[in-house]
Parts: sequence; C-alpha cells; structure tokens
Amino acid sequence: MDVFYTVYGTEFRSLSLYAIVSIVAMMTTTEDHELARLRHRRIRKLIEDEKKAAIPTNSSPVHLDDTTFEQFIKEKPIVFVDFWAEWCNPCRRVEPILEELAAHFEGKVWVGKVNVDKHRNLAMKYGASSIPTFWAFINGEPIQRYVGLMPKQSYASIFRELIKAAKKRDQ
Repeated sequence: MDVFYTVYGTEFRSLSLYAIVSIVAMMTTTEDHELARLRHRRIRKLIEDEKKAAIPTNSSPVHLDDTTFEQFIKEKPIVFVDFWAEWCNPCRRVEPILEELAAHFEGKVWVGKVNVDKHRNLAMKYGASSIPTFWAFINGEPIQRYVGLMPKQSYASIFRELIKAAKKRDQ
C-alpha cells in the first residue's frame, strides 16, 4: 500500500521530501520575503523532480510473460523482443546493449524480454529454439525474426529501420 503525504495540495511518496517541505513551509512564516521566495522556488523544483521520477518510461527493457506479451506488443507502435535465458552467455552479453539502445531510442522503440525457461509457450509460438532470438513488431504485427548475438551497430540499425518502416505504414 502506498502512503502519501500532502503539503499545499501536493502529494509526496517519500517522507523525507514531505518533512523538508513542511519544515520550509513553517520557516517561511517568520523569515524574510526574498528568502521565502527562493525556498518556494526550490520546493517547486523538488515537487517537479518527484513527479518526473514517478512517471514510468521505456528507457529499460520490460520483462514480459504469457499474460502481458500480447497487450505490450499491441499497445506500443514499435517493439523489439528479446527471447533469452539466464544461463545463456550471449543473452547476458546483449543485455547491456539493449538497455543502452532502449534509453537512446526512448519513445520510439520499446524493448521487451521473454525468459524462455519461464514462458515456454511464447518461446514455442515465436520459434525461439535458439537463443538469443529477437522479434520485431510494428503495431502488434510480427515483422522480422533475428537469431544470435550481433554487434551493437546492427541492433541500432534494426531500430532505425523499424522506425522508417513504421512511418511508411502510417502514411
């Protein structure tokens, strides 16, 4: 259960930020007007930062399972899915590459991960008998399958091509 603290109509998730804002609010009643203005500016900045931190982004791969896979590929315009396993050395080597590219292409390409040991039905459905296997989807439709570890530039090139292909489909 999430606990929220409210000051001046703004909810805070962390007690420390709530405490800081409350103390500053009490102090401003007895201090100089200019100092109070500076403190209020800092409080607004803290509030904005907390709100930004609460907004989920696609800057890191999303772990998918049998219940979330279909919805994820249909909700996102461009998805690149990594079928992997914990024991697979090439899978572990590609992980930081995909994390970096997910951050670089944030808002354009979403990266998903399916653990083939835990979600065998998805692995079988998408022919992930050799891993890593990757599938590219545009608007929920499978576009291309890739098998094996590739250089980072190859994944970046695939992402750029997917963006171009999605734009052509939207025209």
